[in-house]
Amino acid sequence: SPSTRAVVGDFCQAFGAQHFSWEALSHGDVLAGQKASYGEALVPFYRFDKADVIVSIDADFLGTWMLPTTYTKQFSAGRKNIKEMNKLVVFDSNYSLTGANADVRVRIKPSQQIAVVMGLAHEIAIKKSFGKFAGNATVKAALDPFANVAQDLKMEAALFARIADDLIHSKGKSLVVAGGLAAGTEQAKELQIAVNFLNSALDNEGSTVDSTHQLAGVSAADTEIMQLTEALKKGSVKTLIIHGVNPFYSVPQSVGFAEAMKKAEMVIYTGDRQDETGAYANYIIPDHHALENWGDAEIVKGLYSIHQPTIRPMYDTRSFQLSLMTWGFLAKKGPKRLQTFETYYDYLRDFWKTDVHPKLGKGQGFEDFWNEVLQNGFVGSIDGSVATRSFKTEALSTVKKSNNKSGFELVLYPTIALGDGKLANVAWLQELPDPVTKICWDNYVSMAIATAEKMKVKEGHLIELVIGSQKMTLPAHIQP
Repeated sequence: SPSTRAVVGDFCQAFGAQHFSWEALSHGDVLAGQKASYGEALVPFYRFDKADVIVSIDADFLGTWMLPTTYTKQFSAGRKNIKEMNKLVVFDSNYSLTGANADVRVRIKPSQQIAVVMGLAHEIAIKKSFGKFAGNATVKAALDPFANVAQDLKMEAALFARIADDLIHSKGKSLVVAGGLAAGTEQAKELQIAVNFLNSALDNEGSTVDSTHQLAGVSAADTEIMQLTEALKKGSVKTLIIHGVNPFYSVPQSVGFAEAMKKAEMVIYTGDRQDETGAYANYIIPDHHALENWGDAEIVKGLYSIHQPTIRPMYDTRSFQLSLMTWGFLAKKGPKRLQTFETYYDYLRDFWKTDVHPKLGKGQGFEDFWNEVLQNGFVGSIDGSVATRSFKTEALSTVKKSNNKSGFELVLYPTIALGDGKLANVAWLQELPDPVTKICWDNYVSMAIATAEKMKVKEGHLIELVIGSQKMTLPAHIQP
């Protein structure tokens, strides 16, 4: 929400505060990879509707990754004409919804993700001498260790070469994506660098990879929760205001945030229930329900939507934005707009008048523009020219081949119904079967039929999962 970001910015300016963003399922790997590859930390808008060949490495873009509703609509648009149907190749370490829709699906381990992308890049840039990076010494040195990836993946070399050929033949109309929880390995950033290189080598940058209409509101990264935790441990944070996240539930225990938070002198938590974080807060400020509040969103850069309340507040609640505005007003601190407006609606409307209307008003008076936005629900578009960026080849030298690991590797994934679990208290979401496993309510361990037979495990057997010093007892699910 751009207006909420403005309120938070005004509040931080008023009180000398610092703003940390965090999400349990963030895209920090994409941000870091883009920064290393092109010099700017952003999340591009991927155009699956413009791609004839799509290669996904553990990015469940039809299920849980980034904008699955948008991407499903884009992807399905390319499946309507059977003579010109797009092709989907998925390298999957978990049987995802995207993998279930693939034309070609190859099972991999998470440790093989980098090898897949760099192996394809070697086939294209070195073996077939295709693209702008063919003959580049830095590129050759980085890609040479990945010459025999198909053998490491235990897949047919001819199939791997054909995937590379398909990408070449769809130059500028192909798309390679990777990411999500399954790709959150210690080499997550390097995986994104490899993907960026491959998209640049195939001229997808500026075509199916749109950095001009980036996902404007996506900035959260795991690094910020680490920085906040360290600041709390040192005692440099006196007052902590938490909104929109439940870190006691979502932040891994190993980070140490829960213990660090107790060192703050005052913790204010704004939300709609006394959850895990609320139990440790000094004050809980009851927030409006989303249906009771005004709001807005910049979905991608240049495309804005408005959020209107559908009911009056049912209880004695106040929006998070108005709480910040009120505290600034009472302290007589902050920019003029923090002192001027009585309600968040007034602040929001002024923000649109001064910030959005000049960009997208097209000569209309503000009142007509505002009324049209309220009727349509959005303003702006993703049409127009798209910038093409130059890939920094030195970034590729940081991508190293991981050691071949034997034994099992753990793959975690968010379910389509529950995501990061922030709505886990909603029973009907728990009762919604997963579209792949058909399971509801439970956590479980998925394993292949061959593995189950070898270990003499049957459906529903309780098994102990051990990772380092951590143990969990979970039911087994035999996943074909």
